[in-house]
Amino acid sequence: MGFLLLFTMIQRFGATTAALPAFVTPVAAAILGAFVLREVITLPLVVGATIILTGVFLASR
Repeated sequence: MGFLLLFTMIQRFGATTAALPAFVTPVAAAILGAFVLREVITLPLVVGATIILTGVFLASR
């Protein structure tokens, strides 16, 4: 089912846009971990998330 969704996204939006959710997933997991599991947000995590989100922003322009 997931591959069908991925291939449909590639067909409609292109490969670059279809790959963007894969890059945002670790950031979303870290945020959910902080809120749900009370995990600690560290400086390296914030720096990494900033780099990832900047890359996603630049790739989607």
